[in-house]
Amino acid sequence: MKVRVDLDNRGGLLKPEMFVKVKLKGRRITKPAVPEEAVIFSGERSMVWVESGPGSFLPRYVTLGRRGDGYYEVISGLAEGEAVAASGGFLIDGESRLHGPEAGAGQERHQ
Repeated sequence: MKVRVDLDNRGGLLKPEMFVKVKLKGRRITKPAVPEEAVIFSGERSMVWVESGPGSFLPRYVTLGRRGDGYYEVISGLAEGEAVAASGGFLIDGESRLHGPEAGAGQERHQ
């Protein structure tokens, strides 16, 4: 991979087109992450639809962290291993508003 880096080279040791080995250090993310498409933004809150059974979803408010590579880090509101609707959240939300809790998707929206 080609990378451009500006370095102090007062001693002239580095020459153009030289190869180097670089090791990048970073923090490992240990929080769950959800696809960007899974998140519904409503005012100041963020929500995802969590699968509660086959074909049944419950709304869950979440606190989001960093975004990258098509995902949001979830700071709170979602446990590791919980399945979310990766897409179609707006359709589930609309269906729950039309049919109410008996449709299996529109329970109270508490965290």
